[in-house]
Amino acid sequence: MQSGAFNKEKSLIMKKFQITSPSKLTHFWIVIGFGLFFLLITLVAGDSFFGQSTSNHTENAFSIFSNINSSLYDKSSFFEVDLEVEPPSISNTNRPKIKIQRLSYFIKESGAPEFNKICINAIDVLENLRGNVRSFNFFSGNFPACYDITKADMTMKSPHGTILGYYLRPPENAQSDISSPNIFWYPYDSYRVEITTILEYTLFKDSSIVTTTTISPLTVGGASETSEWDTSLDVVQDFSLDNPLGFGWAGVDMEQVENFSALSVNFSRPILYVVVYPIALLAMLFFIGMLTFVDSLDNFLQGAVAVLFGIFGLRETLIPSNIGTRTIIDIFSIGFYLCFAIVLIQFASKILAKRQQEKK
Repeated sequence: MQSGAFNKEKSLIMKKFQITSPSKLTHFWIVIGFGLFFLLITLVAGDSFFGQSTSNHTENAFSIFSNINSSLYDKSSFFEVDLEVEPPSISNTNRPKIKIQRLSYFIKESGAPEFNKICINAIDVLENLRGNVRSFNFFSGNFPACYDITKADMTMKSPHGTILGYYLRPPENAQSDISSPNIFWYPYDSYRVEITTILEYTLFKDSSIVTTTTISPLTVGGASETSEWDTSLDVVQDFSLDNPLGFGWAGVDMEQVENFSALSVNFSRPILYVVVYPIALLAMLFFIGMLTFVDSLDNFLQGAVAVLFGIFGLRETLIPSNIGTRTIIDIFSIGFYLCFAIVLIQFASKILAKRQQEKK
C-alpha cells in the first residue's frame, strides 16, 4: 500500500516538473549529487586545496646559523638584506616591486677591525644570474646611507666564535622593479625570478676609511599576500659564475664578487583558476558541438542565441575586468566564434537540403 502511494507521488512530481522519463530524474540527481559533493569538499578541504598558498618569509640569518654546516661560518663578515616582494598587479600596468625591509651587518668578533661608522654606497639588483636571460637594475633611494655604530645590537654564539650583529635602518625609498609575468597566458602565467643583490659598503673609523668592500649579501625576504597569486620563496646560497659581471647600473664593481646569494620567488595562480578555466572552455565547446544534433529551427535559434551570449560572456566571466590586454581566452573566443560559424553553415545546408527534398 505504501509502495503504491510512493509511486503515485513520484509520478505526480515527475509530471509537475515535466520529467517524462526516469533517466532525466537520474541525471537530475547526478547534478545535485555532484554539487553537494563539491560543496562538501570545499568545506572540508577548501583552504588546503583551493586556498591561498603563500610562504610569508624565508629563512633568515638566525635560522641559517642554526645549521653548523652553514657556509656563513666561513665568512669573516657579511650583510643580510631582507626584502619585501610585492606581487605583480593583475592589470600588469605596474611592474612588481621589491623593497628593503631591513639591513643587517654581521662580523666575527675575533679579528674584527675597529669601526664606528658604516656607509652603504649603492645596491644593485640582478635577476636570474644562473639563467640564460639576465636583468639588471638598482635600488633607488638616498644613497650613500651612513650609520653611526656605538655597540652591537645582538650577539650570536657559534662553534666558530662570537658573531656581532648590527641592525641598520633601510635607506628611504629604497625600492626596485622586477620582471612581470606574460599576462597573455593568464591564468597559466606562473613564473619564477631569482633576485640577487650586490652591495658596496665602506667602514669608517672616525673620518678614516677602514675598508671598502663589494659583496653579494645574504638575500632573504617575504611576499605581500594577495588573492591573485600564490607565492613561495627560497634562499639560494653561495653559487658562482663562470664570467665576471663588470660594473652594475649603480656603478658597483661586481668583478670583486666571487660567490653570490639569491632570493628565489615563485609566482603561481591559485589552483582553482587553473582547474576551472579548462572546464569552462570545454563546456562551451561541447555546447557549440551539441547544436549540430539539433534539427528544429526554433530549438536551434534558442541554442544559438544562448551560445552567442555564452561566448560573449566568457571573457567577462573568466578574465578580471582590469586586464585590458589580449589573453589566451580572447583567442579561444575567436575560435569558438569560428566553430559557431561552421555550425551555422552546417545547419543552413541541412535546412536547404531538407527543403529541396520536400519540393521533390
